[in-house]
Amino acid sequence: MNQRSLMKRVSAVLMAAALTISTFPQFHTNVYAAENQLPTKEQFATAEELKTFDTNDQDGKNPAKVYFGNNDQQWWIAGSQNENVTLFAASPLEISVQFNPNKDEREYNGQTVYSNHYGASDIKGTVKGLETSYFTHAEQVLMNETTIHTNDTKNSSVYSTTDKLYLAYGEYYYDGQYITVGTNSSDNDIQQLSNGLRVDKSYWGNSGHLWLRAPHMTYNNNALVARSGKRVLNTDVDSRGALVPAFELNLSSVIFASAAPAATSEGTLATNDAFTLRHKSQTDIGIATISQAKGSIAVTDVTNENTYIVVQNSQGAWAKKVSSNDVVFASDIDSSLTSFENCKIWLETTSDGITYAEEATQGSGHNVKVNVGENLTVTDGNTLQANVSGNITEITITVNDGYYLPDGYTDTIQGLNGLNVKDVTQNGFTITGTPTSDVNITLPAVGKEYFTVEGGVRNQEWTYSNGVLTIQKPGDYKISADGSESNNRIVVAEEFKSGNITIENINLKVGYNISPFEVNNTVDLTIILSGNNKLYSEAIRAGIEFNDSTTGHLTIDGTGALEIRTSEGGAAIGGAPHKSGNNITIKNGNIKLDAFGQVANQPGAAGIGGGYQGSANNLVIDGGNIKALSGLYSAAIGAGADNAYGDITINGGTIIAETSQGGAAIGSGYNCQNPIKITINGGNITANAKQYAADIGSGADQASEININGGTITCETVGVGGSNDNVVIRGGSIKSPVISLENKPALNDKGEQLYPITIMNESGLNEISIDGAQFTKDGNHISNNIEDSAFYLYLTEEDHKVKIGDKEFVAVWDNDSKQFIQKDYPLSPQDIQIEKVYKDRIVIKSIEESVYGKAEYSLDGKNYQESNMFTGLEADTEYTVYVRYKGNNSYVPSKPVSVTTKTLKDGNGIVKEPSVKPTVYHDGLKLSDVKLPNGWKWENEETSLFAGTKNHSVLFDTTNYEAEYDFTGVDGYSADNHVIQRTVEVEVQKAETVINVLTDSMDKDYNKNPVNAPEVEVIGNTNSPTFEWFVIDSDGTSWLECDEAPKNAGKYKVVIKVAADDNYKSGEKEVLFNISKADNELTVSLNDWVYGEKANTPNVTAKFGDIEDVVYTYSSEENGKYTTDIPTNVGTWYIKATLKGTDNYNDVTVIENFNISKATNTWKEDLSITGWTYNEKANTPTAKAQFGEVTFTYSSEENGTYTSKVPKNAGTYYVKASVAGTKNYTGLESVISFTIAKADTTLTFEKENIDKTYDKNAISEPMVTKNGSGNDIVFEWYIADGNGWQKLDNAPSDVGAYKVVASVKEDTNYNGASIEKEFSISMADNKWTKELSIKDWTYGETASAPSAAAKYGDVVYTYSNSKDGTYTSDVPVNAGTWYVKASVAETANYAGLESAPVSFEIKKADSSIKFKDSVALDKVYDTNAVVVTEEQVEKTGSTGTVSFTFEKKVNDEWKTVESATEVGTYRVTATLAEDNNHTSVTSKPLEFTITKANSAVTITTPSLDKAYDGNAVTTPEYTISGSDGNVTIKWQENTGSVDTPKWEDLKSAPSTVGTYRVVVELAGNDNYNPASTTSDFVISQATNTWTEELSITGWTYNEKENVPTAKAQFGDVTFTYSSEENGTYTNEVPKNAGTYYVKATVAGTENYTGLESTPVAFEIAKAIPAYEKVTGLVLGQGQALSKIELPEQFKWVDETMTADELGTHTFKAVYTPEDTANYQTIEVEIEVEVVPTPVAINHVPTINASDKTIAVGDKFAPLKDVTANDKEDGDLTSKIKVIKNTVDTKKAGTYEVTYQVTDSQGASITKTIKVTVKAAPVNPGKDKPDNDKNNGSVETGDRTNLLLWEVMLIGSSIILLYSLYRKKRKTQ
Repeated sequence: MNQRSLMKRVSAVLMAAALTISTFPQFHTNVYAAENQLPTKEQFATAEELKTFDTNDQDGKNPAKVYFGNNDQQWWIAGSQNENVTLFAASPLEISVQFNPNKDEREYNGQTVYSNHYGASDIKGTVKGLETSYFTHAEQVLMNETTIHTNDTKNSSVYSTTDKLYLAYGEYYYDGQYITVGTNSSDNDIQQLSNGLRVDKSYWGNSGHLWLRAPHMTYNNNALVARSGKRVLNTDVDSRGALVPAFELNLSSVIFASAAPAATSEGTLATNDAFTLRHKSQTDIGIATISQAKGSIAVTDVTNENTYIVVQNSQGAWAKKVSSNDVVFASDIDSSLTSFENCKIWLETTSDGITYAEEATQGSGHNVKVNVGENLTVTDGNTLQANVSGNITEITITVNDGYYLPDGYTDTIQGLNGLNVKDVTQNGFTITGTPTSDVNITLPAVGKEYFTVEGGVRNQEWTYSNGVLTIQKPGDYKISADGSESNNRIVVAEEFKSGNITIENINLKVGYNISPFEVNNTVDLTIILSGNNKLYSEAIRAGIEFNDSTTGHLTIDGTGALEIRTSEGGAAIGGAPHKSGNNITIKNGNIKLDAFGQVANQPGAAGIGGGYQGSANNLVIDGGNIKALSGLYSAAIGAGADNAYGDITINGGTIIAETSQGGAAIGSGYNCQNPIKITINGGNITANAKQYAADIGSGADQASEININGGTITCETVGVGGSNDNVVIRGGSIKSPVISLENKPALNDKGEQLYPITIMNESGLNEISIDGAQFTKDGNHISNNIEDSAFYLYLTEEDHKVKIGDKEFVAVWDNDSKQFIQKDYPLSPQDIQIEKVYKDRIVIKSIEESVYGKAEYSLDGKNYQESNMFTGLEADTEYTVYVRYKGNNSYVPSKPVSVTTKTLKDGNGIVKEPSVKPTVYHDGLKLSDVKLPNGWKWENEETSLFAGTKNHSVLFDTTNYEAEYDFTGVDGYSADNHVIQRTVEVEVQKAETVINVLTDSMDKDYNKNPVNAPEVEVIGNTNSPTFEWFVIDSDGTSWLECDEAPKNAGKYKVVIKVAADDNYKSGEKEVLFNISKADNELTVSLNDWVYGEKANTPNVTAKFGDIEDVVYTYSSEENGKYTTDIPTNVGTWYIKATLKGTDNYNDVTVIENFNISKATNTWKEDLSITGWTYNEKANTPTAKAQFGEVTFTYSSEENGTYTSKVPKNAGTYYVKASVAGTKNYTGLESVISFTIAKADTTLTFEKENIDKTYDKNAISEPMVTKNGSGNDIVFEWYIADGNGWQKLDNAPSDVGAYKVVASVKEDTNYNGASIEKEFSISMADNKWTKELSIKDWTYGETASAPSAAAKYGDVVYTYSNSKDGTYTSDVPVNAGTWYVKASVAETANYAGLESAPVSFEIKKADSSIKFKDSVALDKVYDTNAVVVTEEQVEKTGSTGTVSFTFEKKVNDEWKTVESATEVGTYRVTATLAEDNNHTSVTSKPLEFTITKANSAVTITTPSLDKAYDGNAVTTPEYTISGSDGNVTIKWQENTGSVDTPKWEDLKSAPSTVGTYRVVVELAGNDNYNPASTTSDFVISQATNTWTEELSITGWTYNEKENVPTAKAQFGDVTFTYSSEENGTYTNEVPKNAGTYYVKATVAGTENYTGLESTPVAFEIAKAIPAYEKVTGLVLGQGQALSKIELPEQFKWVDETMTADELGTHTFKAVYTPEDTANYQTIEVEIEVEVVPTPVAINHVPTINASDKTIAVGDKFAPLKDVTANDKEDGDLTSKIKVIKNTVDTKKAGTYEVTYQVTDSQGASITKTIKVTVKAAPVNPGKDKPDNDKNNGSVETGDRTNLLLWEVMLIGSSIILLYSLYRKKRKTQ
């Protein structure tokens, strides 16, 4: 090839490549503003485009499917015929259908046919039935009838059938790769029957065999089937297959088809893989018009409520439900749509399975839509205006009553697009103008009038504008709201003068310098509270503002709630900053006031009273529940800060007043130099000033006047009165730290100084008498939500007689201490005995109540309790226990005494939760083989163990720990057995199973038989093995599981599995083997036949394979060319039989010869033709010659001229059959006549069954289909009367047997016709439409009527006294439970009904009983019971008996007793028993009393005198009479002189020296009073001696010390200690180890002499130290102990010792404690696990990297923020490598980056992260290409054209280089 030619060719190739690349579809990868693209043909197809799809893969057209019929059935478009399309089912309509149920021959059109004849088959009838059962009536109309042709093998002919639905045709000999549907040839040549529309095998679905209508040519009982995805085969007619039919779809009504399904709901429509057809509607759906700007669609004239607008483009489809007169914007359809440009748009609705559509049209104007929200009304114009080209019709909007337009409202209206707003008032506006684009306005919300006003006339007595309600005229008003928050406000104007305003559920929050409720200071206003009300002023103004009033008055009253919050100087109620809050009265209400607000460090105001620097004159509180908090430096109730003054009176109410800082709670603010007057006459007041001022009083140094005349006053912080305040107290209970900051005394009216006294008040009384004068308080004192019922009084310095309830005592004034005092009580530390100590509680032995009150106990000396048990304590902690007498109305609380004790340690601290490691099963395994933690042992260690998890009991012995630890509360602890019992979960793991295969090899050759399972031995496991078989896949990479043992050739494995048993795991083993291919054997023969006869079928046998798969080919020469055409000409021929090999056997071919002989021609079937009816399809004449084609011609005369034109008009005609002769057969000719008859009219009932059930209505005329005559159908009705049919005048409605006759008269071209149908109207099932119900009533009242209703008939009610009894119509009268039934009688038209019985009750009437007024039962105890008789009562109603019940009052509760005999308070009730119609009744109780008798007691012991012996005096002997109650011995001591004795009670019998008295008291019992007597005696002094010498046992350091023992005859022994025998002794017990001395001493008393022992020596030994056990030590075999670094304080005894044997070994070490002075140095044993000498472990490094997200165009640094670490090497970040990086920052998507790092020892790790590149935000002005500046260049948005130029550049470079190369060659 010359160089020029080569260059030309290279250039041509490069140009072709460039041109080819430039023709590739240009897809943008850089996304700018979203632009719509029209849907593709595969997404949206017109009716014409539907014709371009087919199922013939050979013609290059595309396939497509459509939905049609039930269950979303899909159909392939097979192709187009007759301007329509033929559809072939994509899946079966039915499965498992027989062609025929048997193989018997059948009759068809007068001929006998084989069982494989489609026209005579059962399957054709099944297909026919689907036309009506599978499709709606509307769908059936769209299905054309199709005439198809099929061959008849028995009669060697072709016949036609005409149906809507039919089966496809196929041929066995065409290699069966496709089938055909649609109209095929009518030629008798069967070779032409497959010339319809081709359906290739890829469209046959996957349902197995699909029935075809074609018979098998040879086998009479076989029909053809299409095997899914394979080819056409034959099978027996009684086999089962699927029905996959075809039909012709009439496209005349189809507008288009879309991949979007029919719209049934709004939103995105899923894109389907099949078209949904859209049809023209016979009625108008509506009109959709696209605006000029294509931004909206105007929808009008929509009549169906289920109509949708559908929008489709290349990205998807969306639907929105529409109504008539609507404007739909692109964003209404979907947020992704900004325009309808390049969209298909239509209206659609679906009915009877058909979707009807109307495509949208393009308009020339703009659409206008105004969305009017709530509370606005359109009073003129239309808010929807379509296709507007000029000015819109003006739209007037009016605000509804109760609402208003806020200021600047119209400025917030968005999207006017050329329109404007005019005539704006507070009540409405008008929209007008000319739109410049589509308009979609949503009007903002309007303001709601917050208040509802009752009283007065709007705009006369009051106005309401812009959120301000102004009350202008006198009167009574009610202002209410719904409780929601509002910025509206209330103003009471000067013109109001006086009146009442009720506020209910108002919630006002206003801004800076605004008051929510402003009251003119001249009016007289009462605000009545109702509901819950809230007021909030942001700053500088008062909540209810009433400034500087001198003539007006503000009163708050009512039962509702009011909460006010203000800040920065405005009072909650009262004045604004620098304004006074005068003339304010609070009468009632629940009021919470906060003048502090949420602003700190700002000048404050009062809760009630003055603003900042404002006064509070004539401020009165009469009642209510008030909580007031002040602002900074102001009073909570009173004056504001700085120079204010005031006058405050409190007469009642519950008040909590609290300041934030600097002002009095009640009084004046901080730095107020003007005096203030405070008068408190009553109320319950809690005041808390926090700091810088008195709780009640002044906030500075001015001399204010404070008068307290009554009430309950609690001061929480400072007290009453400032440093110069004058406090006068006339009454009330005042709980205050002090009176006056400088302790200036409180005075009474007389100027006498008063002193505080607290009087206990356990009964909670509110009144007390002091010296006969009454002191009252208003409830209990309250502080921090704790109530205190005591009286806190201020009295003069003298004794006062106090009476509280029925108790009296004297408050004694102690002039020395200047306080009211009482004598202390005899209580010493020895009285406190610790009964029991636990870890969390201490129990003190209870001290009995005495005359000084009950004993009470405390742990801090402040907070006392009556319980002698303290709980919730800390373990191992020392506590001091305080005890005192509580005091009572006669005594104040005593001084406490105390002892110290310590709680035990928590037993949980030394109990380690037991757990064990899993153990592997082996024979003989026991619990003793499983190791437990220290201290624990198995309860039954001989228990055998098996695989599994089970709990076993373990024990922990607590005996040695209980002195120091408290084990109560420790789980499982038993105090009786001194053990803790727990359960431990023991996991025994299963052992491994061993499988041995005994079969040597499993390889074999294919022989049709499956391979045998291998012989297997299983060791250990008791289960039998199972076998799973696997074959290698076609890639040789994966194993696929087989259902059974394999028999086909291939590579296999068998997996032997043994299931786990109780103690062994499951086992598994694989064996590989091969099954090799086999050689096949084949024989064939073919019998000779005569020319024209049917070819004989080859006879064939094969060793392997299906003979159906044998392929036959023919040739005229043995070694010639073979084809599949069966020879027909005379001669000798050869047949070749070939059976292809499979995976199991090899290919095989054999050849045999056969002969075809010459034949003679004759008529095989005489000429025949069947006449037909006018307007029907012409019948085809039939005639068959043995050989040759038959030609048919027609004539109107027998001897006339014959042509091929088939006659159409009615009459008699002749047909001639002709066969032209050939060299092989003679010619033939035959003539017969036939007739075309007049056509019949056909009538068909559309429903087979028109029976109905009785429903009161006449039956409707049935639907009848008429074909033929144009006359109307007439209906006649008949009833069966037993003798025949009786004609009716009208359609029947009652039950009976009927028939209807539908008839039509003949017309010009059709005969008349009539049809009839019998039907019945059956009896209706009746039912209850209202269930039976009835209400109860009371005996003697009017009976209730039952209620029930039935669908048919009248309801009758019957009654019975038992559910299953006899029912009658008699309505019951007597009390009891009854039953009612409802029933409806049966008629000929409906069934009868009887309800289930419903019970009801006639309740008994009430009775009455009472005691007669004259009955009195009081008496003195006389051992006899009180008797009551029936004559002592009066009764009505029941005739039953009267019984009496006695009750006794016990502990304020009434207890039932049999009789009233003993002393006490009783009551008796009389009960009248019920009778049949009256209830029982019990009288009111009658109370009476039985009083007690007297008792006596006498001491019989002569004298109790004795000398002191340490023992208490013996109780004297005595006698008693009367009461059998307890005798109490009380001991008293004479603390006075002999002449003037003073007897004081003792707690027990005396034992010490002194003069005493014994008092014997006989307690009264239930029936007798108590009695008492006395006897005096003397105990004299005794001499003391030792009864037990001093001894002590030494102890070990840090253990509990031992207590020395020594006993004296009298007195307590005290022990002291010293480190030297003659040294200094102290009571401090030594702690450190060493030798010490102890001495015992008894102090002498008035009862005995003192004692002192000689010293006794003892020793404190060094303790054995506790240490933490060293565990987890591992040593390499053969290494020395020195390799192990022990913890501090441990050292090996011999660190040179080596570990030579594997396993766990014990080695000795020395432990040296830190404190060697008190602890021993000890030798310990440490366990070491000896293992094979280890190799140093190198840890794998780690990579720290996480997924990232960036935007298109961002820079990406893969190593940024990525680090690596290694345990040995440290930071390896610098060693990181990027081994994979797919990130493309120019293209949105998800990519991967893989990192790798390797440490110094070669350990390597990789990590992959995901990097998400997101599309950049759209910026049309910046990012979109400027197409106007491209100067003609192509900018596609991708690299396609760039690639084109790159290819051309490279090509040009190659050509240039090649030219230079050739030029250089020439120069050489």
